[in-house]
Amino acid sequence: HFGRMLETCINEFDMEDMQSKITQQIPMGSNISLSNVVILEPGKQLNCDDNVHAACEMYHDDLSLGNDDCLYVTCDQVIFGRLISYKEAHSDVQLILGQWHISKDM
Repeated sequence: HFGRMLETCINEFDMEDMQSKITQQIPMGSNISLSNVVILEPGKQLNCDDNVHAACEMYHDDLSLGNDDCLYVTCDQVIFGRLISYKEAHSDVQLILGQWHISKDM
């Protein structure tokens, strides 16, 4: 279960670990549905907690997550810091600290 791996390994896993966990859960040759991956479009400035929290609420609602589903948010250090209080209030949110820099050209 990926949630357990995220909780126990936090930032100490790599793509090989992910591949291993996937192959343990899904037999080779299986047809599975695609993951919901959402790349946020530029919107309101993310320089305050309220705007960052509103973006998470919007995507949480758009994905129609069930009671047992989690919203995994991968973000840079600044956004991660803004989402800590949001995660404390929403147990179905999992934060993943990314290792990249944001470019305005992306």
